[in-house]
Amino acid sequence: MKKGIIILSILVSSFMGARAQSTDAYFDLIYSVLKTEKRATVTQVMELTDEEKQPFWELYDKYELELSKLQSAKIEAIKLYDTKHNELDLETAEEIWTSIMNAQIKIAKVEKKYYKQFKKILPTEKAIRFLQTENKIKAMLSAKLANQVPLLETN
Repeated sequence: MKKGIIILSILVSSFMGARAQSTDAYFDLIYSVLKTEKRATVTQVMELTDEEKQPFWELYDKYELELSKLQSAKIEAIKLYDTKHNELDLETAEEIWTSIMNAQIKIAKVEKKYYKQFKKILPTEKAIRFLQTENKIKAMLSAKLANQVPLLETN
């Protein structure tokens, strides 16, 4: 498990350290690479039996599709803040932050919904391991992103 997370961490660090000129291109590149590497990490961590593989990956793909829509909304808000943080008025900054928090709440609801579904097709310990892996990846990405996005300036 640690090997997959370490590899993913190295990839995130290298992309976060070499920030692209275009914010859109930068986020799109990170997302596409991490999506592929995340799947490889999950494959390694889950240690699925032959009987578990097909139902897991079918549900995983549905989970990722639903999650990616919410993550896209969150990333769009972060990109907007990142590109305009020097010229934002307080009201707009608050709207952006509220949209980020709302996306996080929706993401948590999706994770809870799918946890119940993963428990139906996997032993509980594997369903937990999957969401632990998700949380580790999310925490790592959030920490790296937090280092890249500047804080709101106060007057």
